[in-house]
Amino acid sequence: MAPRPANKKASQVLAPVTIDLADPPGTIVTRIDTETRIHYATCDLCGTEIKMTVSANRHNLLVHRNKEGCKTRARQKSATTVPILTAVVPGKPCPGVSIIWTPGSHWMTYPYLKHGVSTVGWEPISFGADNTMQFRSDSCYNEIPPSSSAPCIPCAVLPSSSGFIKFMERATESLPHTPWEYLSADQQLKLSNAKKSSTVAQNKISEYRRMTMLLAANDIPGLRRMLTVLAKRGANPRAICSTLDRAINKTYAARGGFNERDLDVGFLVKAIGGPRLLYALSKSHGLPSATTIRRHKKNPKLLPSIGIPTREEISANIASFLDPDIKPPPQPLEGGGLPGNVLMFDGIALETKCRYCPYRNAILGLCREHSHLVNTSVESLESVEDVRCALQKDKKESGKVCFGSDATVVAIAPYARQDHYTPIPLVLSPSDKTEKGAQLAEWMQVVLDTWDTHPQGRVLHGRIDALASDGDSSYRLAKHLICMVKEVDPTSPLGKIVCPLLGLNCYMSKDEQLSTCDPKHIVKRDATLLRNSNGIMVGKTNIQPHDIVEHLAALPDVTLAQAKELLDPSDKQDVPKAVTLIQRLCHLKDLPPPSNPIQTETRRSIAFFSRVLSYFLLPFITVEMSLSEQVESLSTYAFLAAALEMKHGSFCFTGPLYSDSQATIKNIIFTIAKMQLVNPNLKFYIIMEGTDRLEVVFSDCRTQDHARNFDIEQLAGKLAVGVLITPGAITNPDLDRGHRRLSVTGALGIDHLNPRSWIGNARVGDVDIDKQWHAGEVIANNLLEEYFGPSGRVDFSQRFSKAGFDLLRPLGHYVGLDAKHEDKRSEEENEQPLFPPENPDQEVPPAGNHSEERLVSSQQIHLGPDENEDHEYQDMPLGIDLDQFLPDHTLETDNSGVTMDEIPSAANTPVTFSKVLEVEGKKYLKASLVATLSSNRSKKATMRTLRVRGVALEDLRGRKSEQFDPTDLDNDNVLKSGDLVASLVRTAGTICLGIFVVKGIRVGADKSIRTAVSFSDVETPDQKTTVITQLMEMRNPQVQGVPSEFWEWTGNYLCLDINTQEERETRRLFVAELPGVLVHPISPSVSKPASSTTLEAQATWSIPSDQRKDILEDAWQSLDPTGKEIAANVAQLLEVANPGSLPYCDAVETPSLIVQNVPAHLTRAKLRAADKIPCLICGAERKLNEMRQHPVGSEPCGFCGLDGCFTQLLDVKHPKKPVSIKSSCPYHYSRMNYKKAMVASRTSPSTNVPIHCLLCAPNPVSGDPQTIWKYNAMYHIIAEHSLHNNFLPPIPPKFMLQLFIRRSEEDALGITAAQTAHWRHWHHIPDSDVFDQQFPGSDPVNPGGSDKRARANTASTTSDVSESDRHRKKKTSSNTIV
Repeated sequence: MAPRPANKKASQVLAPVTIDLADPPGTIVTRIDTETRIHYATCDLCGTEIKMTVSANRHNLLVHRNKEGCKTRARQKSATTVPILTAVVPGKPCPGVSIIWTPGSHWMTYPYLKHGVSTVGWEPISFGADNTMQFRSDSCYNEIPPSSSAPCIPCAVLPSSSGFIKFMERATESLPHTPWEYLSADQQLKLSNAKKSSTVAQNKISEYRRMTMLLAANDIPGLRRMLTVLAKRGANPRAICSTLDRAINKTYAARGGFNERDLDVGFLVKAIGGPRLLYALSKSHGLPSATTIRRHKKNPKLLPSIGIPTREEISANIASFLDPDIKPPPQPLEGGGLPGNVLMFDGIALETKCRYCPYRNAILGLCREHSHLVNTSVESLESVEDVRCALQKDKKESGKVCFGSDATVVAIAPYARQDHYTPIPLVLSPSDKTEKGAQLAEWMQVVLDTWDTHPQGRVLHGRIDALASDGDSSYRLAKHLICMVKEVDPTSPLGKIVCPLLGLNCYMSKDEQLSTCDPKHIVKRDATLLRNSNGIMVGKTNIQPHDIVEHLAALPDVTLAQAKELLDPSDKQDVPKAVTLIQRLCHLKDLPPPSNPIQTETRRSIAFFSRVLSYFLLPFITVEMSLSEQVESLSTYAFLAAALEMKHGSFCFTGPLYSDSQATIKNIIFTIAKMQLVNPNLKFYIIMEGTDRLEVVFSDCRTQDHARNFDIEQLAGKLAVGVLITPGAITNPDLDRGHRRLSVTGALGIDHLNPRSWIGNARVGDVDIDKQWHAGEVIANNLLEEYFGPSGRVDFSQRFSKAGFDLLRPLGHYVGLDAKHEDKRSEEENEQPLFPPENPDQEVPPAGNHSEERLVSSQQIHLGPDENEDHEYQDMPLGIDLDQFLPDHTLETDNSGVTMDEIPSAANTPVTFSKVLEVEGKKYLKASLVATLSSNRSKKATMRTLRVRGVALEDLRGRKSEQFDPTDLDNDNVLKSGDLVASLVRTAGTICLGIFVVKGIRVGADKSIRTAVSFSDVETPDQKTTVITQLMEMRNPQVQGVPSEFWEWTGNYLCLDINTQEERETRRLFVAELPGVLVHPISPSVSKPASSTTLEAQATWSIPSDQRKDILEDAWQSLDPTGKEIAANVAQLLEVANPGSLPYCDAVETPSLIVQNVPAHLTRAKLRAADKIPCLICGAERKLNEMRQHPVGSEPCGFCGLDGCFTQLLDVKHPKKPVSIKSSCPYHYSRMNYKKAMVASRTSPSTNVPIHCLLCAPNPVSGDPQTIWKYNAMYHIIAEHSLHNNFLPPIPPKFMLQLFIRRSEEDALGITAAQTAHWRHWHHIPDSDVFDQQFPGSDPVNPGGSDKRARANTASTTSDVSESDRHRKKKTSSNTIV
């Protein structure tokens, strides 16, 4: 019976089964359980019911009948029955059990070896066909009943035994680690073959392991290329290891096989690290050599301009850089259109030296403004010396030529490309930055025309849509001249988009180009504006840098040191610092209001202005903003800036800053509109606006080697390499580290973003320009109303409906074209630091104030041969390259993509120029001779903050560090920014008290503004402290109908001159600079406003009435009202023309805090020059301007001739303002022409004018010395300054010149020569007639102005004047005074 396979499930038997049994024989019929369908059988021997299976397998029954228990019960049962005698019949042999051997051939798959090793429990006894085998159990009965053919029970149960089943399963498939005696012949054969294969595999693994060890232990150059070659040859591991061994031993190296990435990496290594690094990496890492890179990658050649850029030079550069192998042209869009480009203009500092151009036999490095004045061709040694002489000339001499200190780079870049968006240089021209806007516009137009006509220009790469530059005024004017020619046709497709936009200027160039500016330069100038010490007018508040620092320090994550660092003007080119400054200021609106009322209003103004700036900044740094959101934000800024320009003029935004920011926004709107017309699916990233991409190329130029600076030829080479660095990084983005931050969302100080960093939707077709533009106007007006109140809203529709009015012309004219003094606030940094360090390391020379530039003399250059040298060329290798030593040849073409035919020459044909000059039989390299044309300031400082200011190394030599005053002042005795002070002011013919808030303090000639100064410095006249203030509006409120005892601030500042014709709120109208000696400290208190007109729901300053009265009295007494200099002191007071608000009025509207009992002469009306008045001495009538001709008295007044009048000459610093004279004399001639009166004439021979006595101490209020009349000067010196030994003190020559009286003047006044001689002899006074000989060139009008050396000397006279002599002298008639 064949056993059932173990892995197959037995089928159910649904009918009872009859089972034939043997030993003893019998028959049993099974019973089926109806629920479980399991068969049950009753043992025929013992009667026990046996549970079987659903298939009626007899195994359990047979096992039961073979058990001793069953046999015992059977014997017990048989003992109780009567035996029946039968005849014994002999049995027959057991045939064993027949089993089909399913694993396979019984010869190959049966494990016979197991029977020879151990007892299995059965044995095979015969073999049949179809893999049938006969088995006999070791427990076989050996015989069966004669009538039965079935095997005995032990043999019958063998196929279903677990041991046999496992035996068969092991023969079918052996498990791992099966003992060998269980394996069949077939399995043993397979195992033998596996061992052989394993040995082979182990050998291969050993080879691969050896290969791995070789690669791990050695850096093999060019490994990838080597393995590529071996793979193509089909090399086995042993051959590969052998080749690796040879490569490690330097006996084999891979050659060729470089792919584009290898060449890109090699180029980047050479460009960024230099040729030495490339050589090292080519040996260590198998990078391509410099020769291989030059052979496979084209390197364009940039041709610098010798003078004004020409069409030929521009064409040569276009052909070189726009070669399809260097910059592939963009693919035409649907409809055949191409997106536009931006033409960038920017400058970079140069070392002031000349270089030789072998292609044109010309001198490079001279400024384009003056290079036409000399012959730049190197024809002889004399031609080089002629250039040297022209360089050495004085600036005012004709024929003067200058070095190019700044290189103008003109580059073009696409707007809508994300792969090849690096700017391509078209022009490189040295300049001395004296070129005017009109001159710039001429050659800029040549660049535009050349691009339009060149076959590789507009035809392949698209039109030029915009001209971009930084904030340079000359470029601003040049762009205006080019780009404001014609207005967009409202019926054109472009006009239908842009013309309906409210306030948008729609003028373009004749070729539809617009002017734009670099947004980063605008942001940097915003920061410069915030740092300027003149402050920013917002409403009636003047925002000072110190205010910004104070409020920045109030932010929770900003310290005072960090706040000062953000406003440090030392590096105005620091874009991240400028961005961070504005970002920080935007958080001020989230802070709770400070307790100080002044600070509350100031913070509100700063927060408003920072929000205005943020609307321009955020679209360029917030990567999540979509293009629609960017347009809305820029529109908001445009309308806000226009409103501030209408309100404040250039005292808020400066003209250039306003003009450039509005031009940038205008160009962005036009660019989006143009791209929508070309293809709505184009993406426009506004970070591509301006010249930022060109500045990235500049940074690559400065980092290509260790030299941060360069001359014109070096810059040309570095620019040619620099434009290829970014495309190489774009092609292999894994080689570019990208932005330093993993995420730029919410980051501070973001700089140099690229299109890959932008997240927002930049598709131009998704922008509704009209909707976003109008939304910006609405937001702007809402913000204006929030800050200024309902009156702050601007009807832009009404204003811009007028002809000639738009965002670029908010007042009817273009802003920013004419230079104004206020424009320096955003264009120039403070000369002095806002917060000087206590121990500065070194003084930084200010820009434009450099040491004298000297040219290297030709006598310093050694041109003759050195007796110790034996070279063919006897010269110094200055500014030369290896190519200069190569033989002369004409380059038919090189690897730059430009042929020699395209390089301009005199005859426009390829010319071979000799590289040497022969002088007296000796050969000298032209390049070396030209390189000697350099100045002592050619080497620029390597530090960026100094280099951008044009500081040379020569400027830093011999500088001494400047010591600053310590900043740790005692708070109890210090005047700080934000404090309240009082000062007398003049208004409406009265003198009253004004209350001011301190915005800053200047000490002496130091232009830097301080935040705190000790009161001792303020009160000391010698310090000449100036306090910058704003006049506060004060009111005496009523509390429950009763006047309050306090005066409180209304929250507003008063205009200083309401009669002005200015319509805007300028700094001059709201900021006053007071002498420190005139200010008096106030101790205010903080209280809740009692008046409804004051700041609502906020605290304000309040001052007790008694304190104000005490301060009024002290202030008036400090002017010495009874002294003779009261007129001069009062003249120092601030004059305010605002009678409606000053003097302050009390609760019943009565003017208050007015000085009473003012001397009459201070309020007396002045007479006119032609008024006839009686002489107070002789009674004769004379005109007022003739009264000076006959003085009488001991110290007579020059106006009336009597004693007792006080006259003061005020020193006026401004040269264009007339001299001011204050006097208590009723005949005071206030409009006297001082300079004319100092010169004697026939009609007016007297030169008796007020002069300063330089021997007297200065007035503590005005700072001027005591004033005396010229004719009284000698008496004053004798009476007041004679020494104890009767000698006169040393008299400064300037004072002597002022005292000088010519003899002709004495004659005209009736003073005889005898009187003069007698008086001089009596008092030992030197003869003044020889005064001109002692001080040649003297000028009494400008004493000492022509003789600088005389100022350092002193003159002295002697006198034997005793006390009685002085007394007698007072009685002497003034006619004897000379």
